[in-house]
Amino acid sequence: MGDQDPVAARVERYLVDQFLGGEGPLEHDLDLFAEGVIDSFGFMLLLSWIQDAFGVQVRMRDITMDRFDTIAKVADQVRAAGGRA
Repeated sequence: MGDQDPVAARVERYLVDQFLGGEGPLEHDLDLFAEGVIDSFGFMLLLSWIQDAFGVQVRMRDITMDRFDTIAKVADQVRAAGGRA
């Protein structure tokens, strides 16, 4: 897990626990969709978790798979929405 970025580390923990049965770690630049970590349903679960876990609202215009296809990009979107670890 990447300790330098607490938001990314928290996202990684969620993805590993929720979608990989605790088997990790995940590289923060890994394409989550191409590598089969999440699919479109998993994407919706991830968005819901982000909003609950970080207390942010992701704008509809920002909800595109290419903005959330890596842990690093997810963390960037969380911070852009005002979220913190």
